[in-house]
Amino acid sequence: MEQNIATVSLIRGVSKGTDQISCRIYFKGIRKQRYIRTGVSVPERYWIEKLQKINPAMKDSVVLQNQLDSFLYRVSFALEKMKYDEMPIDPETFLQVFHKRDPKTKPKPSRGQLLHLFCAQSLEDSNIGASSKKSQVMSVKLIREFNPTLTFDEIGYDTAVAWDRFLHEKYTNMNTIANQHKVLRKFLNEAVKKDLLTSKQYHRFKELKAPRITGTREALYPTQVKAIEDLDYPPFSTLDNVRNLFLFGCYTGLRISDLTTLSKDDIVDKNERGVLVEKEVYKLRKFNRKVYLPIEKLFAGKPLKLVEKYMAEYPDNETVFRVYSQQILNKYLKRIAHDAKITMPITFHYARHTFLTILALKTKDLFAVMDYGGITSVNTAQGYIHMASKWIDEGLKSIDWTLGEEL
Repeated sequence: MEQNIATVSLIRGVSKGTDQISCRIYFKGIRKQRYIRTGVSVPERYWIEKLQKINPAMKDSVVLQNQLDSFLYRVSFALEKMKYDEMPIDPETFLQVFHKRDPKTKPKPSRGQLLHLFCAQSLEDSNIGASSKKSQVMSVKLIREFNPTLTFDEIGYDTAVAWDRFLHEKYTNMNTIANQHKVLRKFLNEAVKKDLLTSKQYHRFKELKAPRITGTREALYPTQVKAIEDLDYPPFSTLDNVRNLFLFGCYTGLRISDLTTLSKDDIVDKNERGVLVEKEVYKLRKFNRKVYLPIEKLFAGKPLKLVEKYMAEYPDNETVFRVYSQQILNKYLKRIAHDAKITMPITFHYARHTFLTILALKTKDLFAVMDYGGITSVNTAQGYIHMASKWIDEGLKSIDWTLGEEL
């Protein structure tokens, strides 16, 4: 990662005999290098040296990669702060700024403070989840790109209009634009609490309403799932692995982040309920709850057969299924949809919608949808009941309702 004043890279095994990942900062014009431990350890077989990334097949790779990305962003923020504050460009100053050892290096509350630096610092100090933080890191970069010299003194309604115009030039999806407005308002609300922004300025900024489009959930019909099941691919080829990962999502309703991190420890045998997936899924982590899926009973045991098949084929893997990058998954899923003669542009999230809609259709039980889907909102669960009702309505159209002359 090339910075204006330094080159930053991730190095594995700086201390011989360890799996520790360290961050190396090489300052331009200064021969001395500095290494900082990231706190993340990765075995050699799971470290992709060329990409400086963790192999997705490693257990908890998504969480650990997010930790590395957050660490690199902290380094980037410290280097940028040194540049803006015109500090000496040397390793000692960097370490002071990075570790905040010197009170003078802490940003002082000032209405003249740069907005994007405040947002970066606020994000760094927050205790939100790793995936949410990673998403908001991109938002901070957008704010910096929008206006790198914008201070709190200059924020008002005109700023909101300019920000909205900037987002429309970059994105076409209205919900994406609305989300970026929401993130910036969150940072500005934090600034109000720290007396960097007046309430009047904040309300003026909020006067611009970003519209959000409420879409309908899309799911595959049972016949389309069957068409994907019937595809003939070479066993354990990439196409076969991606197809089976998608089908397991259709059978269980797990999100892609939960599918790719499903480990052998998540498969448990409960005598009274059979074999279960017992997993702390993404949306329930903040509630310290797990979802329990009886894969021996769902879809006549098809998900259990897939689990047994992959655990037997890849006994040394930490994850149940072979894990690929998001780019590979999307590429091969398009091919699978084409082979199954599915014309709509499906994504992996279709699998979750498909499971929950079929579950709603078969059980007609709102609480079953919430329990097996790990859903905490009644309104969200009712959406799947509504989709199942639409399927029933569509089925009624194909029935011959003509009555005979004699009853």
